[in-house]
Amino acid sequence: GINSAIDKVIYPSGGTYTGKALRTAREKIYTESGDREDKPNVVIVITDGKANDDVEGPANQLRSLPAAIFAIGVGTNFDRAELEKMAGSSANVFTADFDNLGQIIENIKQSACKADDQPPPPPQRIGLPGDPGPKGQKGEPGLVGLDGPTGDRGPTGPGGGSGEKGEPGVAGLPG
Repeated sequence: GINSAIDKVIYPSGGTYTGKALRTAREKIYTESGDREDKPNVVIVITDGKANDDVEGPANQLRSLPAAIFAIGVGTNFDRAELEKMAGSSANVFTADFDNLGQIIENIKQSACKADDQPPPPPQRIGLPGDPGPKGQKGEPGLVGLDGPTGDRGPTGPGGGSGEKGEPGVAGLPG
């Protein structure tokens, strides 16, 4: 099961690149061909240290898919503020020591199953806004609206000229 798969993971040394891991999840797992639309997207991050790279940008991109991110800090060397940046909410942040990690994972399983009941928090802006992008193409014309109110009567126009002579009239009644 999942426990044996986790036990087989080889942990490289050289730092903690959590932002890169979040980016990889978005680019390799939550893709058009890999994502299951009928299931909520859930990402569980377990870390025992502070990331050596930016986590906020990649986490915002993942949450905008949408994906719920649960962050677990294990031991004493993690950065709680960083976990909250990843998760987007303190409700999705858990802390543990190596002895009670199993119980924390059980709690997350319960929360993750409810992930599609709650919308993910909105992405947060990072830094200053950039230049506005190019103007988009003009859209299709909209539907014809209702008739508006009748306007005011305009000014009287100039008099007309003489018309053609008409047919002779009929004789009148005797008097």
